[in-house]
Amino acid sequence: MPHITVLCFSGASLCVRACGALAKCSLRYKKTLLALDFCDVFSARLTSEIAPALDAFVPAFLKLPSLELIRLSKNAFGLTREINLLVRKGPVELPHLNILYLEDNTIGSEGQTHMALADAVACWPKLEISDLNDSLLCAKGAALLIVALKASCG
Repeated sequence: MPHITVLCFSGASLCVRACGALAKCSLRYKKTLLALDFCDVFSARLTSEIAPALDAFVPAFLKLPSLELIRLSKNAFGLTREINLLVRKGPVELPHLNILYLEDNTIGSEGQTHMALADAVACWPKLEISDLNDSLLCAKGAALLIVALKASCG
């Protein structure tokens, strides 16, 4: 399977160990992998498992320069900073990413995720869609995102 372009585990319940194995596997397809779908993989997990699971595979995502789509919807990220690494380093490490689905997650001010997301939206080279539908976005985060979107639209 040397030419895998999409990894989809939507709806699977992934533990920390599984995320580590998937991260290692995804790096084998560094040149061909265009899309990752990890929608609803943590909603059935313990809250304490989410951060270590993301720590296991988000750094691997950042080593996949051909990625065009990442779907992390419905994962109950909560008011923590687990997703910060992706949105903070994504604009540089994932220059071809044009679709980022984060809908139905909580993106709060704890952990500064809202600021990292606003910064990412303002400078991500090809990002066209950042779906935050049904996400709980704090008032400060919404204001920062609006300013970033205005700046990126010219």
